[in-house]
Amino acid sequence: MDFVYKKYKEITFPVRDCEFKNGDKTIRRLIGSEQMSEMFFNEDGGWIDDNAERIDSEIAYYIPHDELLRLSDQQILDYIFYHIDEGIYEDF
Repeated sequence: MDFVYKKYKEITFPVRDCEFKNGDKTIRRLIGSEQMSEMFFNEDGGWIDDNAERIDSEIAYYIPHDELLRLSDQQILDYIFYHIDEGIYEDF
């Protein structure tokens, strides 16, 4: 498991640097925790500030924090595909 860390408002969050296989291609995506994303948006769904928007733009998807820490890269991909709209498929 590879982690990078993103800091927002003095809180450092672990972010998974996941590697997914797509046929003969290898795709890398950053996956964050839902706790992290909750800090980025106001009640109208807009970003709190420019820094929140910048960090959010680097994250492909958010999953529950405990899943982020314990699942393998492939299990994270399976989790995302099971819990999301079909529109996300083109991002992976």
